[in-house]
Amino acid sequence: MAEEVKELSSGTLTQANLASDGTLPVFTNNGSTTRVVRDVHVGTSTLTSEQARFSVDGIPVSNTLESSSGTVVVPPSNSFDIELNPALVQPTKKSLNFYQINRVSNSQVDLYPITGIEQEGNSDTRFTYDFSGANLGTTASIGSAFDIVPPFGSNGPGNGQPMTQFIKVPAETSYYYWYKDGNSTAYFNRLNYGNDETATGTITTLFNNSYHGPAFDFKRMKYYGSNAGAIREFDLTKSGGLTSNDYTVHGNWFSSNSSYFSADAVNNVYVGSQSSVTYFRNLLLNGGRGQINNNSSDGNNRRTILMYNSSEDRYYLIVTQSQFSSGTTYIGYFEASEIATNTAVGFTISKTDILAGDLRNYMNSRTGGNNYDSYAMFLSRLDDNILAIPYSATSWRLWKGEGGNLVYMGIEISGTQSLNTTYANYLVPYGEINQTNTNLSYTAYSGISTKLRTQGVEIT
Repeated sequence: MAEEVKELSSGTLTQANLASDGTLPVFTNNGSTTRVVRDVHVGTSTLTSEQARFSVDGIPVSNTLESSSGTVVVPPSNSFDIELNPALVQPTKKSLNFYQINRVSNSQVDLYPITGIEQEGNSDTRFTYDFSGANLGTTASIGSAFDIVPPFGSNGPGNGQPMTQFIKVPAETSYYYWYKDGNSTAYFNRLNYGNDETATGTITTLFNNSYHGPAFDFKRMKYYGSNAGAIREFDLTKSGGLTSNDYTVHGNWFSSNSSYFSADAVNNVYVGSQSSVTYFRNLLLNGGRGQINNNSSDGNNRRTILMYNSSEDRYYLIVTQSQFSSGTTYIGYFEASEIATNTAVGFTISKTDILAGDLRNYMNSRTGGNNYDSYAMFLSRLDDNILAIPYSATSWRLWKGEGGNLVYMGIEISGTQSLNTTYANYLVPYGEINQTNTNLSYTAYSGISTKLRTQGVEIT
């Protein structure tokens, strides 16, 4: 008896039909049914033929998404699917965990773990993902203090200096940390604590040139420092741990860092401020260095902070020093395209100025800001586009660069230890490898739609 060719499926599949593995199931067989697909007709689709393909239980049976004829056997309990190529990115939300570091004395440095705040994580840039239903946590929970001095020894990671940052890498039983004074001294070290964090570990100096502008990119787990016309890049995830020789060199930096040089790094861009000029190096390029005039005061404990808004593809720059009301703070922004491809050395970046003046007055003028006169050393960038700014002696508020200004995110961290100017007291992120991701539903994607009809034989 001749095979009876019948319609196996017909309709339009959208993001609402996405399965938990990110595929679009066309049909799924029960335990006693085999289907043999003979013809597939692809109608109107928001997916190009190269963006997707057909598969049977995760095994590709075509290279593209287009109408075709042939023979594809779908066994019992298996499914015939459309899978994106490359696969649809699993959407996530990510914790934004960090510490408040409070240097109490030469023999006690307390860390207060701060958890509970979440942010948007991964999504597929080919499509729009709606995070509004992700229930992102916005309430900070402050844990009990613990003393970090034991593995570091006396003075903790700051070694008695006013500024320090650190990242724990458990796989290497290590902390990587830098510290600097208000001007020239700058050290980047590794502390290997082995199997006992209650005892003093082994400290190795990885980079200690004066004025070298230490900077962590916490999201990409990199450390950067510069000296003599070059930037050193250290990968903190290196298996076996870092030595002083484990770095990549990026040239085209300016030749001599000097007094009050300060730096930052975000989105594979290293930035450093020297006097009235701020320099930018896109580390994804083989060369090139851009610059702007920062119109800011120079002096002790100077800070350079670079924020990257991925939605706008725009950088926001802050250069400040000392107390908010003292001297001149610079805030401005520029489009990422300014440094995306230019490999010239010393080119001028087209920027838009937001502020060249009193940071306290600027914050007082912003919704969510106030008149609290804090210090530059207490500014803490927690992620690419999240900056913690003191709101009072015992609280911070989180801000982002957006729409050509700093914008309050509606998140306040209160109840922390009182800020003071005698010892280090600010916020330090855990580092990307120590954050946690939570998977979200694929169905909040939009822009995925394919009209499809399949024909073939059904065998029961």
